[in-house]
Amino acid sequence: KLENAQFDEGNTSLSTFENISSWVSYAILSLISTKDFRPDSNWIARRLGVSVHEVRDSVDSLIKTGLLEVGKNDIWRQGKQKIRINNRVSTATSRRFQKELIQKSLESLENDPIEIRDHSSITFALSVEDLPKIKAELRKMRLRLTERFETPNRANEVYNLTVQLTPLTRTK
Repeated sequence: KLENAQFDEGNTSLSTFENISSWVSYAILSLISTKDFRPDSNWIARRLGVSVHEVRDSVDSLIKTGLLEVGKNDIWRQGKQKIRINNRVSTATSRRFQKELIQKSLESLENDPIEIRDHSSITFALSVEDLPKIKAELRKMRLRLTERFETPNRANEVYNLTVQLTPLTRTK
């Protein structure tokens, strides 16, 4: 098992990530910021298309890790800790999490109208020596997008951006 010191490096610890490693947990944290949010497991389950049991399990994990706080009058808010995952380390948990997100993307590709989704790609030749720079640029892009467009109390839907950079050739 990977040691937390190798995994976190200023990010969310491995044990915390393992406790919240379902897309449902992340979606709940984002759903809290929507203007019509209701702190009700049945409502959340309907909005996310999952079972009430999945919602309750995720909420329990989020509270346990301090990522979700439930205040007076059942007011929900994200904890003060930001979730930052070390994407330089691959674990069974992180691979399962990414598979869930890819599966959600495939479901959207098949079921959602193009007006509310974007599935696009580009294929290009590159030098593998540039991979660290490309990955750094992708990370900056993801952070810039959330900083610019994440609009608490104005948002009305929750989206996931999954960027995939994968080799199509195999080493000689």
